[in-house]
Amino acid sequence: MDTVNKFFNIDLENEEELKIFLKSRIKKIKNSEDVIISKFGEELYETFVKNYTKKQWDKYPHELKKEVLERLPVRYDKNPFYFNDSFQEMPKKGFTKMFKKMVGNKNTTLKLNFPYKKGMKKIAKKIIWTGRIDEYFNYKLGNLEYRGDKICI
Repeated sequence: MDTVNKFFNIDLENEEELKIFLKSRIKKIKNSEDVIISKFGEELYETFVKNYTKKQWDKYPHELKKEVLERLPVRYDKNPFYFNDSFQEMPKKGFTKMFKKMVGNKNTTLKLNFPYKKGMKKIAKKIIWTGRIDEYFNYKLGNLEYRGDKICI
């Protein structure tokens, strides 16, 4: 609600007003772009979702089936969190500071561009894998289009 009020310079006061305001921008839903526009309107889609989706998925929302972004939660209240989980938090000094501290720890070995091998777990007790899931499983199911609409979550 705060985002919509600030973006449009309006003063919606409750959930019902916000739903009516956003519903006024709905059109027929064919793909993920239509899903987001139906939830947020054209202006918020263009400003916050379109290019972010391209960055994250390497596809624009109109290239993704509607089911991909249908799972994006929408809040009609002032709760700033993405999920409704009981326990969630951001690092006090931000993610950059947190990761710098982790990487700087004497017990941490950082290996970049290091290919995953089955015997990797013999190298270390604990591994944090940040690569592609298909690479982790040695391409058992082929080269997965994990950024596309063929993903199953």
